[in-house]
Amino acid sequence: MNNKYSISFSWDDEAEVWIATSADISGLILEDESFDRLVARVKLVVPELLSMVNELHGNILLDYNASRCESVAVDGKIKSRHTANGILKRAGINFKL
Repeated sequence: MNNKYSISFSWDDEAEVWIATSADISGLILEDESFDRLVARVKLVVPELLSMVNELHGNILLDYNASRCESVAVDGKIKSRHTANGILKRAGINFKL
């Protein structure tokens, strides 16, 4: 018996929620605005769903795969070197132009 189950998380930009599904676990379809809260819910629901179809004992592995795509505007022009350095610093990049 396989004790590893893949869970896919994807962001629905229109509904502004994370969605959890799994090809390995029949009936798993959850959504939440918070990724962390959704992971917590998955950890509660998956054992219940699996126990309905299997006799499971011990631990299982949940393999999480998340994807999110976003549109980000690009100005194309940085106003000054000072502005560029500030942006890099906020991004945690230790580099000066």
